[in-house]
Amino acid sequence: MKDVPRSVVLCEGFDDRAFLAGWLLFLGCTDPGNQGSGLRKKVFDPNGTEVSVGHHAWNSKSGSFVKVMPCHGDDQVLRMLDVELPRRFSERLDRVVVCLDDDGHGVEGRRAAIDQRVLKAGGPTVPDRSGDWILDGGTVVSAVIWQCDDANSPGIPAKQTLERLVCAALCGAHGLRGGAVDAWLHGRPAPAPDADHKAFCWSHMAGWYADHGCASFFQEVWREAAVRSELEHRLRSAGAWQVVSTLAE
Repeated sequence: MKDVPRSVVLCEGFDDRAFLAGWLLFLGCTDPGNQGSGLRKKVFDPNGTEVSVGHHAWNSKSGSFVKVMPCHGDDQVLRMLDVELPRRFSERLDRVVVCLDDDGHGVEGRRAAIDQRVLKAGGPTVPDRSGDWILDGGTVVSAVIWQCDDANSPGIPAKQTLERLVCAALCGAHGLRGGAVDAWLHGRPAPAPDADHKAFCWSHMAGWYADHGCASFFQEVWREAAVRSELEHRLRSAGAWQVVSTLAE
């Protein structure tokens, strides 16, 4: 099992995990714990440890192992990167993907924070031409920053987050929904606070995906061809599609 290629994805929370689940499934990955009919079995990391509750394990199309780890906040993602990178000396670690909201830091600001962690782990100070950091032993560190270049418009929150990316894709696929969401949010009775990025996203969910519930909403958007096409366009533009496609190979 130690010879199985192994990657780790560090993300902020369960919504990111659900979004990545839908994405990886679309790209052809499989869930090794799924026995069908709602039954599940224990899954073990190639290093021999059981995959923890809350973490998701995937098998790529070629049989590589991918583990998605929600870290419960952006600071915790970076702290977990400090934990994971030194493990490349004791267990196989082919790739680490760091997923963060832009959150106003900007892509370069987020990449600079990752660069500090890579340097701390003994890696290079300059990414290679692909934008990845390649550490001694061959471990590759990649960044996925959630953001999109859409103009601010009805139904799309201004803050650069995963929620903005998803709302922009939904509005791109279904143009009339943005105005309906905006009208609802601005028509709420006082003293409702200004709508934040989550209010926009959950309004889209309540309006058109309520049957699936909050837990699966971020995965469900990948099952609709029109929305999926809009997501792919934005993720390719940001360079994220190439990173996650590599995981699924």
